Amino acid sequence: MMKRLYALIVLCFVMFVLQACQEPTKEDVIEDLDQKQQELRSYHAEVMMEISTGENAQVYDIDLSYMVDDFYRVVMKNDQSEEDQVILKNEEGVFVLTPALDKQFRFQSDWPDNFSQPYLYASLIEDVLTDEQAVFENEEDRFRFSVQTNYKQNDQLASQDIYFDKKTLAPLSVHVYDKTDQEVVNVTFNSFSEGIEFEADYFERELDESLDMHDSDQAEESLGEIDVHYPMNTLGAELIEETWFDDEDRHRVMLRYSGANDFTLVQELKEPDANTSHVMASSGDVVFLENQEGVLTDQSLTFSNSGVDYYLSSETLNPIEMVQVVESMQPSMQK
Repeated sequence: MMKRLYALIVLCFVMFVLQACQEPTKEDVIEDLDQKQQELRSYHAEVMMEISTGENAQVYDIDLSYMVDDFYRVVMKNDQSEEDQVILKNEEGVFVLTPALDKQFRFQSDWPDNFSQPYLYASLIEDVLTDEQAVFENEEDRFRFSVQTNYKQNDQLASQDIYFDKKTLAPLSVHVYDKTDQEVVNVTFNSFSEGIEFEADYFERELDESLDMHDSDQAEESLGEIDVHYPMNTLGAELIEETWFDDEDRHRVMLRYSGANDFTLVQELKEPDANTSHVMASSGDVVFLENQEGVLTDQSLTFSNSGVDYYLSSETLNPIEMVQVVESMQPSMQK
């Protein structure tokens, strides 16, 4: 009797040890990520994102805050631009802010759920959950998922490797590849802290002062001549009309292109008003361009750079083509 009891105890112990030593499967980790996403209440992250396009590389330092109910505050600093930009989502909607110019784009959007966002934790988890063909690798201290991407504004971004910490499931890094398996986007999470308590107004637009929203000295000196930018990639269209509009507080130029595709490109430089916050309502999605973020719809692309507002509209270009046109723009001296 004692021998049987001893054997049973040994068997239970062996089974316990084997179960404890068993490595988690792909299904186990996916289930844990899904649960993590549902239970996460808030986090703060410091992220470095490098986007390589041809010979150019844009580096963004991102300060990212999230609170349950889809509240986001994303502050982006670009190494080649003096103007920080902010993506803010709260109960009012989604905003793209340019603090130095006191300029705000407000639009109704499903952002960030509408396509892949390589610097947002929930988006990374969602990409893993929705790819039935995801490839899983259990490495020494991290998990790797190789999955498809969802970038409707750029069909060249085809796949990505996402790394999660093995103990905490915190995001570590993301590598996005084009159709030739060349790395285009490299994201590194330098820090990731959960359970952060934010101030009551942290996700409100009234944070203008903390974001250094307006520089009155710049307002007095900023209005000058527009250095018109022309697209090098016109997708078969030719410039048929260039019209200038000038008055005391703004300069505007309208470029009309026609041919295989028709589109209009408006560039406008306004006199900043120290007492007015410029809020432009729209609908669409936030997209990354070479030096800044823009607002993309099915028939338009809007963004600001160096104090100039740009607006591209077309009934024949698709969103991917509009991004291609805008990213090929060069100053007039290079026309």
